[in-house]
Amino acid sequence: MISMYKTNKILMVAALWVPLVLLALAPQEERQAEERFDKVFRELLDRYVAEINPEKLSNRAIAALLEELDPYSEYILKEDEYRLDVLTKGQYGGIGLKLGRQNDSLVVITPLVGSPAEQQGIRPGDVIVKIDSVWTRDLSSRDAAQIVRGPQGEPVTLLVKRYGVNELLEFRLTRKIIRVEDITYSGMLTGDVGYVKLASFSRYTAIHLEQEIHRLQQAGMTAFILDLRGNPGGLLNVALQTANLFLPQNELILETRGRLVSANKQYYTTRRPILPETPLIVLMDRGSASASEIVGGILQDLDRAVVLGSRSFGKGLVQTVYPVDEGATLKLTTAKYYLPSGRLIQKAVYGEDLIQEDAYPVDSLGYATRQGRKVQGGGGITPDVEVAPLLVDRYERQLWQRGLFFQFAVQYVNGRNDLALPFKAADSDVEAFRDWLTDEEYHYATDFMHWLDNSLSLVDTTVSVSDSIVDLLERARDLASVMEQQAFDANYDRIRLGIEREVAAVVGGTSARFAAGIHEDLVLQEALGLIRQPSAVASILHGESVAETIPAE
Repeated sequence: MISMYKTNKILMVAALWVPLVLLALAPQEERQAEERFDKVFRELLDRYVAEINPEKLSNRAIAALLEELDPYSEYILKEDEYRLDVLTKGQYGGIGLKLGRQNDSLVVITPLVGSPAEQQGIRPGDVIVKIDSVWTRDLSSRDAAQIVRGPQGEPVTLLVKRYGVNELLEFRLTRKIIRVEDITYSGMLTGDVGYVKLASFSRYTAIHLEQEIHRLQQAGMTAFILDLRGNPGGLLNVALQTANLFLPQNELILETRGRLVSANKQYYTTRRPILPETPLIVLMDRGSASASEIVGGILQDLDRAVVLGSRSFGKGLVQTVYPVDEGATLKLTTAKYYLPSGRLIQKAVYGEDLIQEDAYPVDSLGYATRQGRKVQGGGGITPDVEVAPLLVDRYERQLWQRGLFFQFAVQYVNGRNDLALPFKAADSDVEAFRDWLTDEEYHYATDFMHWLDNSLSLVDTTVSVSDSIVDLLERARDLASVMEQQAFDANYDRIRLGIEREVAAVVGGTSARFAAGIHEDLVLQEALGLIRQPSAVASILHGESVAETIPAE
């Protein structure tokens, strides 16, 4: 136990007290804090009523301490390092599956194009019952992904239940290097407008984006929309490479500031742009964070692009990865980043009561772009043109949350081998979905239904109950059924679109799902209406008032 304890003590000191100097030279307050922590840990191991696993205790203690500082500093154990590989290497060893949980089952959302899973015939909607020797009933999708991933060349066996097939299917697959899907859709929209949707900023994102832009240019692109909605970010250097695709060489585009001198850096563009003057709109929303905000903020501050959509998340912190030992890695917040206007867009201060001094506090002061347009610090990127996304009705939202469109689409596609895209759902398909919901005994969860279910549960049918009470509750159930059908009818067109999107996804994957919803994407349609008017884009970038956004045709 003593040797294990000493090993873990070294691990804890390295992770928690970096960059303190040697103990003999440390300030008294820091030395006392370390000694106190060390003593409590030792007493727990020596005196607790039951023997404690020192490695597990230290791992959890470190993770808990980091949580007190900010949400982005992490202690990453070796079994979770694939998450770092996805970002830093842009790839991982696996079989190429997107997994999710539906109705207590581990379900294949989609196999990636060209992956071992796709090549071996695994389909969307397949239920994974077993991974090697591990049953999946109580396995989270994250834990399942961790088991499925592994070194290139190693085998993994899946036991699969497929709709319409009575017996379980066994697939023995060999893991290979899977490239991260950082671009989920790319293509020409109406006329000569190019469009790319970025899902992340991993190692090869800027390279892939440049390739797509060249392809769109060859197709006649004269205007470009970069969609960063829902993009949680990624690598700082990749975000800067992405911004450089649109900006002149030797331009100061970002500055980082931290407590250590090594964290204070200025970043400049290093190459000539590939789209120096093409009209550009960047789409952002609440899900755009970190590297997405760096790209959108740089292009906004330098008046290179119109930012359209809704306010972004507000993450202005930079993390650095430090190896602790062979079994763990520390991802630590070491700096804050500042956009060309000088603003910090971090939305809040974390660990406020723990921090003794912060040389770079969050502020919400006003700043100006190169052309003199007003922008704000703190709280994310405010778009130049605010367009709220379509609010999803409660009924439709529940259908999506429960995966009902997807489940129906899997069964709908089964046996229709000649189904082609784009798929358009007829009224008969929507009515088939209505009938399917009834067969599946789905009920719209409203406050009224909750009250009704509680009321029915209180009725004891073994004793005499007033006929009027039973009759009242039955009438209430009939009313609930009518309300549910009315909710379905009120969302009829949206339900049609949901069916079309998920059938497209089952047939053609993620990009097909997105393509099926383009015409119903109000934010994107607003961007198309604006970018078709270059004078309106120029007016916004020069700080001139625009009476209203040009609506989409």
